[in-house]
Formats: sequence, C-alpha cells, structure tokens
Amino acid sequence: MGTRGNRFGFAFFDFLISLGVGHAYVFLNFVALHYLLFDRKAVARTAAYLARRFPGESVLKRLWRTHRIFVEAGRVLVDLRCLERETPPLKMECDTGRIRRLLSAGKGVVSLTAHVGNWQVMMRNLHGLGDEISVVMRPEDNPAVAEWLGVERAAGKEIKLIDPGKGPETALAIMGALSAGGIVAIMADKPIEEGRTLEAALFGVPAFFPEGPFLISALTDAPVVFPIPRRSGKLEYVLDIHVLEIPPETRGKRARRDAYLAAYVEKLEGFLKEHPYDWTPAGEI
Repeated sequence: MGTRGNRFGFAFFDFLISLGVGHAYVFLNFVALHYLLFDRKAVARTAAYLARRFPGESVLKRLWRTHRIFVEAGRVLVDLRCLERETPPLKMECDTGRIRRLLSAGKGVVSLTAHVGNWQVMMRNLHGLGDEISVVMRPEDNPAVAEWLGVERAAGKEIKLIDPGKGPETALAIMGALSAGGIVAIMADKPIEEGRTLEAALFGVPAFFPEGPFLISALTDAPVVFPIPRRSGKLEYVLDIHVLEIPPETRGKRARRDAYLAAYVEKLEGFLKEHPYDWTPAGEI
C-alpha cells in the first residue's frame, strides 16, 4: 500500500465491515476506480504485469483487468483487517504438519514469499506452529496502514521483523534465526533499492528478482519452501506449500542460487496462470 490510505478511510472501512464484509467488498469497486483514474504508479506497474501475462490485448481490456486486480488487492486488505479484528472470523486451511516435519530436522525453514494471494494472512496464521517466525521486511512507511493492519501487534506475538536494509547485520540475523530452528520468510519477487538482482524469464519475458533470498537459500542447508495462500471462498483461504527442490548434484553457491530461482519462478508462473488476478500492485514483475 505504500503511502496510500489514511485513518479516516480505514475507519470508514471498519464501519462497512461491521455492517457485513460484503458491504466493504462492494465499495472496493469505487475505490479501485479512483486508483485506476488517479494512481499512475500503480496503474503502470499493473500494466507491465498484464502485458506480460496477457500480451496483445486492447487498452480497454487491460483497463478492465487493472480494475479487477485493484479490487482483489483491496479484498486482501479487508480480509486481513477481519483477521486483526477477529470478526467476522477468517478461515485458512493449512497443512501445518508438513511444516513441522520440515522443522523437525532442526535446520529451520526458508520461506520465499511473493506478492500473490494473501501472504499477510498466511504469516498471521502460522502463529500456531510455536516456533519463532522471522519476516524480512521494511518497517511500514505509513503509520495509518501499520495501525489498521496490526503490523506491530502481529510482530509483538511470535513474529520478529528483520530490516532488509542493514547489510551484513541482516544476513547475520537471518542465519541466526535459521540456526535456532525457526522460519524465515523473505519476499523474493521485489528487488530492494540498490540491491543486486537476478534475471529469469517469466511468461517468456525477462524479469528481475532480488538476489538475496536465493543466495540465502543457496548458502543454508535449511529446506526452502514457497507458500502461496489462495482464496477459496468468502473469508476462506487454502495455503499451498510448495517445497522448492533442486537437483542434489547441484554444487557451488551460484549454481544453487540459480537453481532455487528457477524453481521459484516455475511455481510463481504456474500460480499466476491459474489465478492471474491474485497478483498485487506492490510487486514489480
């Protein structure tokens, strides 16, 4: 969301949710239209994604798809707010046993995430695992957004925030969390400013991904997963956990890094083929 949103707007959505989450969903159509008309940055990002996902379409069709993506992104935030308020209840089907089996080796788990589905809801639902969860993310720029989505309150439970902008200190914090047998979630589809990137083909077009998440994956013996939370119904989600496996004979830091990137992109492309509107404008692809 970046700097978008203010306390008055969020309070209004709280009022709509109190009347029934369906009211908030309907009003999102008007909010999405506003962003379609006035938020050039979000429209440009979405247009770049749609040109990749649906090449050769007309301008009108692309505008329609852009509006739909904005609506879906809004539903993600409304659902997350419902989770924060604990009313109406939000349900997520998740095979936590699979994650526990991966954690049982004591090496931790690297969780590479993306701006698809509802990754925020996913992180809030992993509290029940009982293991320390670290999320590599920048502090929220907009205090109103952080307050409404409960970012700090979530971090105060079992989630530890690791700032990605602290260089070697960030790497040490990540490795320390893995050594302690915890889960480290890293957003792997959006390069940070002045960060090194890797190139990979997505839908046949070159795309750039941050090197850090895949380098961490290459340097650790911890299992690497790509969890994707997809909406299965009104306020209902299913968390699909994809284990990213690379050939056991892959040797060397760069070869392993590139192999993890290829595995990640394959799963990301597969998801977006089936759920093209579950991408959010916060991504860069």
